[in-house]
Formats: sequence, structure tokens, C-alpha cells
Amino acid sequence: MADTVTTQLANAIQGTLEAHLGEYLDGRKEVQNYWFDPEFEKYKGADYPVVAIYETGDTVMWETCRGRALDGTLQPGAICSEYGFDLQVYVKCAAHDEAKALCDGYRDCIKSCLVDNDTLGGLAAEVAVKAGEPSFPFTEGSYALRAGVVRVTVTAWQMQGATTLIA
Repeated sequence: MADTVTTQLANAIQGTLEAHLGEYLDGRKEVQNYWFDPEFEKYKGADYPVVAIYETGDTVMWETCRGRALDGTLQPGAICSEYGFDLQVYVKCAAHDEAKALCDGYRDCIKSCLVDNDTLGGLAAEVAVKAGEPSFPFTEGSYALRAGVVRVTVTAWQMQGATTLIA
């Protein structure tokens, strides 16, 4: 069974970060885990930093009219959609001040990586980092944890009726 467009894009975001984020980390520890639509319970005892990829919905931006082939059969048109993803970055440190600086640094690296690699490895898609949100602190045992969000919009093209992107 073929992946859905949403799954293709989430996997492409993860693949792009796995392949290129190291170029932006400037001595920071490599991201240890990536999860697509994870359960929060997975974070307990996880190796940090972690990036969770949440799908936040999609919107059709435009569609072309369907056409007909010479024999009269209906032909699909093209669809342009925007898919939203929240990339949640989790870090663990000994102190909250340190965790905030580290979380903000990883978010900046992720933003730069996705802007520089905006076709996600050659898909019929283009990434735009739309916004960030304030990070928030929490604790796990004696550790200070911090989570921050990078909001990403992916513009993708597909044919009407297709469940995959244009190749």
C-alpha cells in the first residue's frame, strides 16, 4: 500500500533532517530520535534531543480543471495543497536556563536546515518555516526539560484523485 501524501511529507521532513541537520548543529549533540505522531509517554527515559513531527492539517490552495483525452476519457487536473506540520523539539539539561538556550539553538538549526533544503530531497514540494512558538519548561525527575515548536508549511503538488505526490 502506498503512503499517503501526509506520510510522504513527514518522512521527507525526517529524512531531510537526518541527512542535513548535522551540518547546522555547530557542535551540538545529534538528534537522537524522530517520531511521527508520537505518544508523549515515549519521551520518558528517551535519549535527548528528540524531534516529534505532528501533522496539523492541510488546505487545498488551488486545482486546475479536468480535461479530456482525444478519446473522451476524463483526465485528472493538478492540485496544489499546503500541509502543516509542527516539529516539537525536546531537550534535557541540568538547569532550565541551559535548556532554554539549547532548545532555541536546535530550533534555529532546524529552521535553517529546512529552508536550505526546501524540496525535501526532490519531492514535488516546497518547505516554508512559517513561525515558532515560545518554548515551555517541564521536569522529569531531577532534569530540566524544554520543548519548543517549529511550525512548518509544505506546499505540495499532486494529480486529482492521486494519493501520492507528482513524481
